[in-house]
Amino acid sequence: MSEDRVIALQSRSLLSEFLRFLLRHRMAVMVLVGISLGLAAWSARRIEVRFQYRDFYDYPGNKDMPLFSKYSEEFGDPAGFVVVLVEADDVFRKDVLEYIQTVTRELEPEPLFSHVKSLTNAKTISGDGDDVSTGLLMAKLPTSPEEVARVRRIATQSTLLVRRLIAPDSTATAILAEMKTPATLALVAEQRSAIAAVRKVLDRHPAPANARVRISGGPVTEVETTRTLTHDLLLFTPVCVLLIVIALFFTFRSVGGVLLPLSAVTVALTWTAGIFACFHHPVDMVGSTMTATLLVYGVVDPIFVLVRNLQKLQQGLGRDDAIIAAEYELRLPCFLTSLTTALGFFSFGTASLPTVAVYGITVGIGVVLSWVTTLVVLPVLLSFMPEQSPASSKKLESGQWLDRRLTALWRLINGVRVPMLVGALVLLGVGSWYGMKQHLSSVYVGNLPNGDVLDAVHVLEKKLSGVARTVVYFEGEDGVMKRPDVVRAIGAVDAFAETYPMVNTSISIADLVAEENQAFHGGDLKERRVPQSGPLIAQYLSLLDPDDRADFVDAAYSHTHLRILTEDVGSEPIRAFRVELEKVIAANHFAELGVKVGITGSAMVGFGALDKIVIEMLWGFVIAFGVIVTLVFLIFRSLRVALMSVVPNLIPVVASFAFLRLAHISLRMDTALFLSVSVGGLFNTTIHLVARVRQRLAEGETDPDLITEHAVRTVGPPALFTAVILSLGFASFMLSGFPGLRAFGMLAMITLLVGFCSDMIVTAILLRLFYAWPKRAVDKQPVFQP
Repeated sequence: MSEDRVIALQSRSLLSEFLRFLLRHRMAVMVLVGISLGLAAWSARRIEVRFQYRDFYDYPGNKDMPLFSKYSEEFGDPAGFVVVLVEADDVFRKDVLEYIQTVTRELEPEPLFSHVKSLTNAKTISGDGDDVSTGLLMAKLPTSPEEVARVRRIATQSTLLVRRLIAPDSTATAILAEMKTPATLALVAEQRSAIAAVRKVLDRHPAPANARVRISGGPVTEVETTRTLTHDLLLFTPVCVLLIVIALFFTFRSVGGVLLPLSAVTVALTWTAGIFACFHHPVDMVGSTMTATLLVYGVVDPIFVLVRNLQKLQQGLGRDDAIIAAEYELRLPCFLTSLTTALGFFSFGTASLPTVAVYGITVGIGVVLSWVTTLVVLPVLLSFMPEQSPASSKKLESGQWLDRRLTALWRLINGVRVPMLVGALVLLGVGSWYGMKQHLSSVYVGNLPNGDVLDAVHVLEKKLSGVARTVVYFEGEDGVMKRPDVVRAIGAVDAFAETYPMVNTSISIADLVAEENQAFHGGDLKERRVPQSGPLIAQYLSLLDPDDRADFVDAAYSHTHLRILTEDVGSEPIRAFRVELEKVIAANHFAELGVKVGITGSAMVGFGALDKIVIEMLWGFVIAFGVIVTLVFLIFRSLRVALMSVVPNLIPVVASFAFLRLAHISLRMDTALFLSVSVGGLFNTTIHLVARVRQRLAEGETDPDLITEHAVRTVGPPALFTAVILSLGFASFMLSGFPGLRAFGMLAMITLLVGFCSDMIVTAILLRLFYAWPKRAVDKQPVFQP
């Protein structure tokens, strides 16, 4: 079909009339866009950047939350401690104990804390011969070597103190300041205030000689990760923009080629930020990728439009006619790629976890708005460019070189297309088999940024308690927790936990009773057991310090718990531990004892939610992939085209899974984010290639080799430009303070670059071999009907 006829059809289309209307009223359009940007910016001011562990599991509908909330309300939340970690060659040195006592006394009246506990105000029960001592571990600070030895022996043998307040080797101790607001409810601002109160006290009292003092604990970790997340966002955005600017400049060699795509995507990004604020959801680790994702994906369609606009200018069209012709020819592929990308992200909106659902919905909205700016804002911006701009007066300097390389590539693979296709299928199969061996294991500590906070957490794990908390929660009738058979059964579960390799500490009511029984038998280790007498157990429990007793059993003696603290070794070992724990619980027949048992705690609830995020991302990707393939079928009305789109768009995903496996990186929330990139980055080039083939057929060409070569040559340059720009944009994540986000940046680059190569080779081969080519030249109407 002649070029004149195509232009005539374009001029009669509704789209052309719409574009001409915009160009005639371009100043009014810019004013309206400016007003909308102001409203969006006003709304976006409410956005909060926050990293809190509870945001991933504390949501309506989480079946694990009722038990966890019930337990936390009854027995508190140890994650709410601000920990002053003191390390020395011997923390029982006089100057160290004096320092601990001073800091403890100054923190106790602080209204932000409900309790402050340390070696200098802790209470114990101990036995020595016929003498049984109850009360403070240190009524006064020990002065003689004998007193120090006695205090050390009691502290390091106390179930309540060892690895909670004191390391077994006496080289570390902790001052625990429990926040009045539980960690599950505390805001980051409240945590900052609590940390500031502790830091103020420490600043007034220098650490003793040869001792190291630092602040740790759950609130410190969350405040530091929030700070790092904010820093990353402030770093990602300008770095991402800079990389895009550099790539755009080398692509178009003009200021306009840089400013036009960035201006269009900035409008879409601002609109999206205003809408995101309406969800009242914080920007967490998943959400921190949204800005860069929308920046890099927002420039894809403008690049295709600008390249086509340059081609039309080079053909001699005027500025407005070139804009309309470029938008007209690309209206369907740009709409389809935006639609498939948006639907891909929207599929994550079906997730039950808010952090995944809000992310998917927001990015999907952003992609749609980016398409709107390409259709509305970009043409108006183009109309402000000079009639003969530097970008429109000549070809891209790299155009001829790239055209020759793409031509050579097609002729090379066309000569060996069957072996190349077989090789691609073999690689897909092997990569899939290898990638399926990937481990799903979420981490918390392992993904914290490097620095003093992480170092302090490692010290806590090594010398004191672990940071991953598992709780076995027991409930029954009033008084049941005084019965010897019930306490012994709890002790059996406790004993199993203490032998498990990754467990640092395990403590229960059975430990407390056994320790008191030992004290009342002269400190004999053989008597560290639960007695047979119910009244004796009740007496032992009544002798406990009320605060310590309340930590483990309620006033009616109907509820108690076993608290297990482990190192953060990942969710995979935690899942295995839960299975073994359930077996031991079943073996002790608690139901027959009238006791109901549940397993909860931050390790079980938190890691379970993080694993669920990954699983929902995997399913979201599968659903999105299926939706996009179905949409390709409906748009092109060809099952053959839909099936051909599957293999080339699976290859980059398989390559990323293989990289994860080779790099020994587990699949977790942050690394799984590359699946969303896959959804957004895949199919775009495939759709443009198919659309170009159909357009060439509509123009009268029938030679499959020439048509496929033409598609590769015309789609290849903008596809390469976008792949490079997208890869560079996501490369900014490699500057993140979070190890997982650095891995995500690498995975995104692999996905996008392999995706481009896969389309240029595998999609081109599949089109040449399996597309429904006509047997003779037929004069058809254009693919893109007006």
